[in-house]
Amino acid sequence: MSKKPKIDAYQAVTDKVLELLEQGIAPWRRPWTGGGIATSLATGKEYGGINALVLPLAGYASRYWLTFHACRKLGGAVKKGEKSTYAYFFKWWVKEERDPDTGVVEKKRIPILRVHPLFNLEQCEGLENAKLPKDAFAEPTEKPWNPHVKSEELLTEAVSESRIPKLNFDGGGRAFYRPSTDSVHLPKKDSFESPDGFYSTAFHESAHATGHSSRLDRKLDSQPVGFGSAGYSREELVAELAAAFLCGFTGVDNSGDQLEQSAAYIKGWASKLKKDKKLIVTAAAQAQKAANWIRGLHFEQTKEDS
Repeated sequence: MSKKPKIDAYQAVTDKVLELLEQGIAPWRRPWTGGGIATSLATGKEYGGINALVLPLAGYASRYWLTFHACRKLGGAVKKGEKSTYAYFFKWWVKEERDPDTGVVEKKRIPILRVHPLFNLEQCEGLENAKLPKDAFAEPTEKPWNPHVKSEELLTEAVSESRIPKLNFDGGGRAFYRPSTDSVHLPKKDSFESPDGFYSTAFHESAHATGHSSRLDRKLDSQPVGFGSAGYSREELVAELAAAFLCGFTGVDNSGDQLEQSAAYIKGWASKLKKDKKLIVTAAAQAQKAANWIRGLHFEQTKEDS
């Protein structure tokens, strides 16, 4: 009996993103297609990092996910013919290395990306008697409340608690973060075509600000990188993904026809991801930390439900 070939987790998730880019879709611009942020049914915790990007792209209305065994445990079963969606997690491998000079053995923890098959709650049946969240099968609906209230409150709180610097509306026709002065500069709110565009942009530039040495220290002020370099591209992707996560949290629609949705933009990211299969995963992890920092949450690496 032949062994099942191992899945290259980095390549698998990169291929998924590339597939969407080739269709003209930047997935971080449409990360929540269902009824909310992807959530573990077993723990009630929101998925973070690359999983917060990949799972909602499966297109199910329910935001809840569980394993095959978790479904059975609840008295149900996965519907016949349904295919799992991969979630990704890091498994730590401990490697011992002996110093050739001193003979001292040191242990090193090495992260290895692994895949974890999950099913959406909509793919399961026989759960009528199971205790499920009230919004388990909720269809996406138009919300009567204004999502921008939540966005404004988030930004105001983040500034007041020094999680991000003050927002300066003096950018004219530009939006940017300046690491040397640790300052965010934006055009005036009424110059944006829509409130969604403003908040998406504000989240993007605020995400850059989390990279300052006084916050998450992505070396933006201590080791600046040039425009167009690999480091610059990576930081831009971190900010894009972090903004997408924050838009999903606050309810901002970031799927409009912004300039970034142009063919050249899509082609550029596809080219970068083909050259570096780890880029999207590492950027998503850093982006989740940035989004959580702005929200005032402590980032933790958690195990998937089982």
